[in-house]
Amino acid sequence: RTVVKLTMKQPLVAPPASFTVAQPARIAFDFPNTTNNVGRASQEVNEGELRSLAMVQAGDRTRLVLNLKNMVTYETQVEGRDLTISLTPTPGMAAKPVPQ
Repeated sequence: RTVVKLTMKQPLVAPPASFTVAQPARIAFDFPNTTNNVGRASQEVNEGELRSLAMVQAGDRTRLVLNLKNMVTYETQVEGRDLTISLTPTPGMAAKPVPQ
């Protein structure tokens, strides 16, 4: 299991909207009325099934994309200014070798 923890300037009232993409494996989270104050747009992670993080700002919205090695199940939890995203590997979802 891999855990990503984000701390916001203001408390979140609810988890952000999210969606998954299977090819390539990704999970995206949309934060309305939010700007990226991290100082960079991407970060390599390479822990568990998480390859990297990317943050893209468009207008007053920021999208966080988790780039994965394989699809996972995920849960989000909001506690004040903190958002915790827990990634759990899904049995049978690992990349399968292509027959020669």
